Amino acid sequence: MAWQIPQDMTEQQLQRARSLLANSEAHAASGDLQRFLDGDEAGERLQSHWLNEVGSPKQGLSRRDKQQGFVLYALYALKCLHGPVSVLPASNCRFAVLIALLRQMVADSQQLCSMNPNSLPYMLHHAYALLAVAEHNEAEQQLSTTLTAARATNSLEPLRCGRCRTTAYCGRRCQVQHFREGHHQECNAIVQRRVQERLAGSSGRGSASGGGSANGGGSS
Repeated sequence: MAWQIPQDMTEQQLQRARSLLANSEAHAASGDLQRFLDGDEAGERLQSHWLNEVGSPKQGLSRRDKQQGFVLYALYALKCLHGPVSVLPASNCRFAVLIALLRQMVADSQQLCSMNPNSLPYMLHHAYALLAVAEHNEAEQQLSTTLTAARATNSLEPLRCGRCRTTAYCGRRCQVQHFREGHHQECNAIVQRRVQERLAGSSGRGSASGGGSANGGGSS
């Protein structure tokens, strides 16, 4: 049976997201909603390029059409991957390596389609598959996974800075790299600000309590 996306549900989701971005003050600057729209629209372009109206693969596509299909696939993958990892601070995180690879794949594929429409699409796909394997192996050797980083707590949650607790990391190496890039200064500032806020709060409560006692003494 041919695969087909649920068009009604997809259209409802897109309309709802567009409405929230346009009309809701609470969601007007939502990066998550924008990425959802970008990903869904990229998915629709990808499916309309490769599938016919009943959800079956199109037949008789030219080599140029197939190459353009690879470009659309790379764009779709880039949109889908960028959302969940856009909050990671370090540029050398594992997913950041993949995102950089996909960006380069998009640029190179578009250039190839415009300059050499007769090149074989499977050669392009094979070349990037080999590159992806090499990048993945390098990332495996250089970076720790979240499972390794969270081995002490048996948790799948990202590793967090033990002092400020505000920055999440994909692994120990990512945390060390960010610390060397200057996070220790940012961390010290965050901790000092919190201490000052607590002291100010304690001082304010003490003054209020003292003022209340003085007022009470005067009235008696």
